[in-house]
Amino acid sequence: MALVFLRHLGCIFCRENVCRLAREAPHDRIFLVAMADTEQAREFLRRFPTPHQMVCDPERRLFEAFGLERGTLGQLFGPKVWLRGAKAMAAGHRQGRVQGDPFQLPGSFVLDRQANVVWSHLAKHAADTAEPATLCALLKAHA
Repeated sequence: MALVFLRHLGCIFCRENVCRLAREAPHDRIFLVAMADTEQAREFLRRFPTPHQMVCDPERRLFEAFGLERGTLGQLFGPKVWLRGAKAMAAGHRQGRVQGDPFQLPGSFVLDRQANVVWSHLAKHAADTAEPATLCALLKAHA
């Protein structure tokens, strides 16, 4: 299974990532993890339909357990982030209202059948997300 940790549900990059995953990796073993309560998650999934289930972690316990860090100002507003933001906007994605910790960085993990982490992608900045094709290939390899 894969766990894809989202920053906050208003994040333009998380919205873009969820849409890409829905389109390019409609795998039933990919789970989204969000700093949201169930109502916020339902609203998000209504607006951004995806075949992936969402795990609600409003206290960020899973984020901490998987070692995902809070970003610095440079990791949130640096040149790479602005460039990726412009590309996401050009693709039709928009920034929404912050729901959760705006400093939280995203990440992705692939776990084997014994729940051991066999691959991880810890974001270097707010716009740094794992490629859907990479997650699909890893899930296939560890099926």
